[in-house]
Amino acid sequence: MTAAGELAARVPVVADLPSGQATAAAVGVSQTIAATAVQLLAVRVQATGEKASSAVSSYLRTDEDSAQRLAAVASGPVVV
Repeated sequence: MTAAGELAARVPVVADLPSGQATAAAVGVSQTIAATAVQLLAVRVQATGEKASSAVSSYLRTDEDSAQRLAAVASGPVVV
């Protein structure tokens, strides 16, 4: 189930309550949904940050390796 589907599945029906209680219940439900959405976004931000950090590390390793190879080529013949 998608995150949106999970959030939609949690919305209770409040139509059977008196108007004041229904409004209070709706506000409570909205706060719960908002808190859940914030938690889901926090997880996604954390995962994205970890992936970006990994990509940067990989790029830097590749760049450093390339620089070393170019320096070796510039300094003379490569012995294999």
